[in-house]
Amino acid sequence: QIRHIILPLSASIISVTCIMDFLGSWNNTILPLLLLRDDQLLTIPVGLFRLDGEYVKQYGQLMAGYAISSVPLLIIFLFSMKFFVKGLSAGAVKG
Repeated sequence: QIRHIILPLSASIISVTCIMDFLGSWNNTILPLLLLRDDQLLTIPVGLFRLDGEYVKQYGQLMAGYAISSVPLLIIFLFSMKFFVKGLSAGAVKG
């Protein structure tokens, strides 16, 4: 009975939770910065953090990196926008 009643009602909430969890892990900077020493294994936010210089900023390279790193997030949001909006508005609408 759980498959027929509870899962369809909670699909939007589960999808919003998955999206938020993915965003949290995608933007994680501190743990990979502390643990990874090899430049080939760096995550995208840590690579962009290291690309940002202390005295000289390469704004063209930084903005290109930020634009490229936002593409997977936009694709995931476009495919799950229906569930995202439904899950966020489920608690706001009465009845």
